[in-house]
Amino acid sequence: MDAIDTLAVISELFTWIGLLGGPVLLAIGFLIRATSGTWEKTTGVIGTGGGGNVLRWFDTDGDVHQTDATSHECEGLEPGSDVTVYFRRRRPQVSRTDSPDHDGRAILATGWVLLGLGILAAIVGLALLFA
Repeated sequence: MDAIDTLAVISELFTWIGLLGGPVLLAIGFLIRATSGTWEKTTGVIGTGGGGNVLRWFDTDGDVHQTDATSHECEGLEPGSDVTVYFRRRRPQVSRTDSPDHDGRAILATGWVLLGLGILAAIVGLALLFA
């Protein structure tokens, strides 16, 4: 087996991995994005209650909601500190302090990289047929 044959086998392997794995990861990433739903952004305030710090915010209807301030973004903040809160419009008691823009982003990036690698490997494999 010479160098061209070895390169052809490696190209074939990367083609299969990229062209099969890339679209699967892209589908999963887009599914995560689609099921993540819509989040409303507001400003919450750290308060005290229930034996520790809590996070309170107003929803779009003006109702107050609260949850334990246990997220990474709330660590070390004193009562009265402002925190960005994302909550669901239909269920405002469901909240998070990390940005929902990141949902599925790593899986999508990996899927695009694998798909690109698969296409590039397929082109290399075709070029090796004529070498």
